[in-house]
Amino acid sequence: MRRYEAYRRSDLKKERVKKVLTGISPVFDKMAPSDAYIIAVKGLAKLFVGDVVETAATVAAEWGDRKEGDTGLNAPPLQTKHLREAYRRLRRDGAFPTTDRRAGSFLS
Repeated sequence: MRRYEAYRRSDLKKERVKKVLTGISPVFDKMAPSDAYIIAVKGLAKLFVGDVVETAATVAAEWGDRKEGDTGLNAPPLQTKHLREAYRRLRRDGAFPTTDRRAGSFLS
């Protein structure tokens, strides 16, 4: 239950998300992103982080660095190697869009 509460309370700062959006998209050089757009991006980012952390916990259990179902304050922390492997698996399984514009184009 603590993990769920921590997930619900976690938040990305609006100003930071706005700064990232203006940095990656030339559209936002001329106009600021709307509040609704920022809220949507914050929600997607939160889901992404949740998926990576859950997969990383599974990886840690598979590798023997953590017991299956070991959560909360007593669980050993996730390591960088767990997070990287989780990201690699999620990307391999197609859990999020590819960054390769050629590979996922719906126009081709």
